[in-house]
Amino acid sequence: MRIFSLILGLLIAKSCLHAQNQVAFTAPKGAASEQFKHGYIDAFSINNIRFRVKYSKEIPGKYEPHQLLLQQYKKRWITIDNFSARGMHYWTADINNDGYPDFVADNRWQMLVYMFNPKQHTFTKCGYFADSDDDTLHPVSLKDNLYFDKWSSKWDNWWSYLYVLKNYVRYNVGIIEYKYTQGYDQHREGKKINEYISIRKIAGDTEEKEIAKIKAANFAGFDIKGFWLKEKNRFYPNNLMKPNYTYTKIYEPGE
Repeated sequence: MRIFSLILGLLIAKSCLHAQNQVAFTAPKGAASEQFKHGYIDAFSINNIRFRVKYSKEIPGKYEPHQLLLQQYKKRWITIDNFSARGMHYWTADINNDGYPDFVADNRWQMLVYMFNPKQHTFTKCGYFADSDDDTLHPVSLKDNLYFDKWSSKWDNWWSYLYVLKNYVRYNVGIIEYKYTQGYDQHREGKKINEYISIRKIAGDTEEKEIAKIKAANFAGFDIKGFWLKEKNRFYPNNLMKPNYTYTKIYEPGE
């Protein structure tokens, strides 16, 4: 009977923790930007810690017309960061599977992620992740917090980053990228000419050094996960090009 009571108590505690970590925005689904213009604030809480998204100002631009503030209440409202969300789309999802919801904003063709740090009781700006319906990370080595993601463009080229999560921030350590040139056949029709897959190490999250080329490969169906699983030790840990985990610049695609 005592064992049953103990198990029941643990289940109730787990249920309470799960319920406590649930996020419900106070704004209705699909809240119009006009509401923000008139001071509408979207509030939520995690572990009884109050957060809100507040409209700041309008800025020019086709893709990011709105400036938003992610704020936390500490006797007064303090801004954690300002960000843009295309179409005002943002949500919460447990990106790193630690039981706490993370804050995600739709930023053009990628997701801007703020991870919830339960020890500091706040959000940390983690970085930009590939836009995907799959909200979980793609693990390469869980003990090392080592993951990969895949990016692509409308021109059908692709690239994949190997990255490590340290202190809730993303640091890239390697990249593989499909290289091709755009040519034409005898009928002047567009034709892609495969070149090679570039393999590069990354230091400081931005400094790249090509270490190999794969010229004979299934370019369209290249086994990205298999490559990272097999070759991860070439990139991490890396004594020659060790990532600087105090580096303050957040990774942004296209830089």
